[in-house]
Amino acid sequence: ALYVECCDDLCTGKWFSAIQDSLSMSPSVVEDYRLTADNIPIIVDKCLRFVAAYGIRSEGIYRRNGKISEAKDIYRRLTEDPVRTHIASTSEETAYAVADVLRQFFRRLKSPLIPPSIHKDIYKLG
Repeated sequence: ALYVECCDDLCTGKWFSAIQDSLSMSPSVVEDYRLTADNIPIIVDKCLRFVAAYGIRSEGIYRRNGKISEAKDIYRRLTEDPVRTHIASTSEETAYAVADVLRQFFRRLKSPLIPPSIHKDIYKLG
């Protein structure tokens, strides 16, 4: 929670608007997303929990595409208000749409989750 009180209502309103605008912007690096207590972006946490609960036994859950319109809607809601957004399982396809959202999230990051400088070392492990 954040409490801001200024000398007058106009100033308080401007601060409130500025904070709201800042929170509603889509970040491009992981560190700028709203995070859980474990420092995981809320969008990642919610998607992983949903897939673990509803799609873990679905064949090709991270390979198959879900319904595009459903994935777009879920992504939009999670980026606009990740804390209050609840993902409801409306069909068997919802898990695939949520997996799509997770892939979209990682694709849209400015820098890759795994830095290119360690790719060769990771390939050697396999």
